[in-house]
Amino acid sequence: MSDTHSLILRNHRPQTGLEGKFSMEFAMASAVIARRAGLAEYTDGFVRRPEVQDLMRRVGHRNQPELRSGGLRSFCLGPGPRRPDGRSSIESEKVRRAKGHADRPTQRSRAFSRNFRTCLDAGRAQIVPDVLFDRLKHLESLSARELASVG
Repeated sequence: MSDTHSLILRNHRPQTGLEGKFSMEFAMASAVIARRAGLAEYTDGFVRRPEVQDLMRRVGHRNQPELRSGGLRSFCLGPGPRRPDGRSSIESEKVRRAKGHADRPTQRSRAFSRNFRTCLDAGRAQIVPDVLFDRLKHLESLSARELASVG
């Protein structure tokens, strides 16, 4: 990863959800264990789970100063663990921008709606997620009262 991302992702052994938000090791461990790294995973309880803590110790990364604007490409499972095919690392094509970045906007899809619902659930919203999601699609024609009404 770039030197800049290394500065941002500075928590190598997080113990809280907030620390986990700034940890490459946690993001990778969460992706392997929960198959995602969403709001439900950025909690103190999830971060402290023994299997998450164990896998974080096995995740490694290296800085590549020439990557000025990101470019995560692979991560290593560390000594010992192996994938079912026997390899010890996971690689992908170079990722220059995360989904949702202005240069790579998310598409309106089921996944988009599901992520929206996850955010509302994490915040214990009183409104039905599908209702609010539909209202936000028509934001320019709604009053603040219509937007915020629970019913």
